[in-house]
Amino acid sequence: MAFLIPWGFERKSACRALALVLFVLLPTCARGAGPSREEGEFEIRIDGEEIGREKYSIEVRPDGIVSVSTGTLRNSGSEGGRVRVETRLEMDPHYMPRSYRVETSAGDRKGRLEGTFSPGQADFQYLIEGAPRRSGLMLDEYYAVLDANVFHHFAFVGRLFDFDDGEAQALDVVIPQELDNGTVVIRDAGLDTTEIGRKEKRLRHLKLDSGQLLIDLWLDEERVLQKIALPQRRIEVVRRP
Repeated sequence: MAFLIPWGFERKSACRALALVLFVLLPTCARGAGPSREEGEFEIRIDGEEIGREKYSIEVRPDGIVSVSTGTLRNSGSEGGRVRVETRLEMDPHYMPRSYRVETSAGDRKGRLEGTFSPGQADFQYLIEGAPRRSGLMLDEYYAVLDANVFHHFAFVGRLFDFDDGEAQALDVVIPQELDNGTVVIRDAGLDTTEIGRKEKRLRHLKLDSGQLLIDLWLDEERVLQKIALPQRRIEVVRRP
């Protein structure tokens, strides 16, 4: 699998210990908030230049939640070209993952990752031009998926965050394409004015700290994700009209 923009989450063990001492962990029973059906398209930019797009949908069903996406990104490797990324993530009503599939293609090169999840464990199978390779992670009981180069997954953070709490909150996450996990600390930065599609909008602003990377999210009143910024990577991801 090609990792064009690695997230750079701090290793779970150290960050988890800090989260337990200083922050409120998001509750394992959280059902989240947001529309039952959300869909859209993001434009992905580096230094203001478009490098890709991602179309996605999130559907809340009686027995769980399903998200799917199709995206293209400019390949940062020496061969150039573009990488196509398709995902399907099935979750329980609390955004705990059940199964995940990622398919990538870049020219003649194709890859597939399949993941299955249970409390405390994630198992993966990679198919990349050869025999399958299996791997796994030992995790805590509750976690969410925030995969590399799959930007709509940040919508789950906005849906799970408790705006009434008033404190920083921590969420354990797994990053399947990097075979890694960590903890992200989330803070409410209040209402903020930012540019979306050449228009100024007043939106809810969340600040995320992965231990190695700072991430900004902007949400509307229905908690629909409008914009993502990764200043250290000079990346902006903006919802298209």
